[in-house]
Amino acid sequence: MSEFPQNPATITSRKRRRGGRKLDRFLRRHPALGGPLIFLGLILLVVLLPVLLPVALVLHARDLRRRRASVERFVCVGCGQVLGLEALARADAAWAEYVEKLHREHPGCRFRLVREVDAICLQCGTRYHFDEKKWIFRAPEPKYDF
Repeated sequence: MSEFPQNPATITSRKRRRGGRKLDRFLRRHPALGGPLIFLGLILLVVLLPVLLPVALVLHARDLRRRRASVERFVCVGCGQVLGLEALARADAAWAEYVEKLHREHPGCRFRLVREVDAICLQCGTRYHFDEKKWIFRAPEPKYDF
């Protein structure tokens, strides 16, 4: 046993690999299937990519259309004004500025970010997150300082 504690990153990465162990064990027991399985996976990728890519683009466009339709009807809880498309543009600009600030402060780092501000009221500055299940805007908990 080492006098240093085990690196927590290796502990979590071992936990994450659990699902891959079964496949590794299967391929070790049946080495002749390794090549055909990879070949079959590549064939499926080549066949399904032309189908999945347009579907993803259509779904993304639908979500943007729903968000734009919702923001044009939504009334700000702070000031009573309708948000409008400018609120989406303002949130996009604020998010881009925040991400740029992160990259300036921590160059070379890769971030896992979750965007929680989708619209910012032009009158009072109240921030809203779009609830995709109910197609409405909600005020999120303040987590970001941008």
